[in-house]
Amino acid sequence: MATPRKTRQTTLEGYVAPAKWNEDGQVTAVAIQTDEEEYLVDMDTLGQELLDYLHEDVEVTGVVTLDANGVFRVQVSNYALLDDLFDDEDEEDALDAAEAYEWDDDDLDSDDDDDDDDDYRPKMR
Repeated sequence: MATPRKTRQTTLEGYVAPAKWNEDGQVTAVAIQTDEEEYLVDMDTLGQELLDYLHEDVEVTGVVTLDANGVFRVQVSNYALLDDLFDDEDEEDALDAAEAYEWDDDDLDSDDDDDDDDDYRPKMR
């Protein structure tokens, strides 16, 4: 008699990547792509929901197994979208960069003379 394998919940952060397509080119299966590995998602109810979030950053909790072909699989028990978190950080970085320079009057000068039309100076803080 085989002994049952212990399973435990694992949390992964990555993005939802297409993994399989049908003959019409529609995505039929997804994987969670992390920095280290790719985890093929079991396409149960929650797996089907992830089809709506292709290329989105997610945090997925579930049971991870390694199948006979050496492919990591995850049966998702919970997930959360992380996209808003990363978008806010990117927007803040862009604002910080834009605020780092102060344009002078020559920057607004659109004539073709040789004065420093695109001269900018770092702000003094």
